[in-house]
Amino acid sequence: MPPDPLLGEPAGVDATFSTAGVRFRFWGSEAELAGSGEDLHRLRSRLSVEARTPVTAEVSGDGNGTVILEQVGRPGPLRITFDERSRRLLIEGDDRTLPIFWAALEPDEVAGVESDSAVPRHVHLEYLGEGDDEWRAPDTLPLVVVARPSPAQATADTA
Repeated sequence: MPPDPLLGEPAGVDATFSTAGVRFRFWGSEAELAGSGEDLHRLRSRLSVEARTPVTAEVSGDGNGTVILEQVGRPGPLRITFDERSRRLLIEGDDRTLPIFWAALEPDEVAGVESDSAVPRHVHLEYLGEGDDEWRAPDTLPLVVVARPSPAQATADTA
């Protein structure tokens, strides 16, 4: 990408946008994106502004440094991939399929009702199988998005 004339960064990359409260973990063939509801909502707000414009955000890694989450608009089903060497989590899709990922970043809406369960609210994004899933690519990385209580909520819940 050519540098942005004002920022000196590649066009479409906002070097100031960081979601330090969102953490990405990857193991084998599965991954998890976790954060407080507020942090996930902030990330969703940033990504869902425009599906056709590439968007990049930094998220905390699994102890191995920062992971770059990159969203790229392209025709076709939702595809989630992770390149361990470049530490890039790539989210690809179009105007009909990227909202599947965005909705997962609003776990309260997806999960529906509040719960006292010890299991945090979470959403699975994965291919459902041939004939059953025209919305997600067969080679998409299974990703679980987890909404953890914010530190303020956790303190209030234990008080």
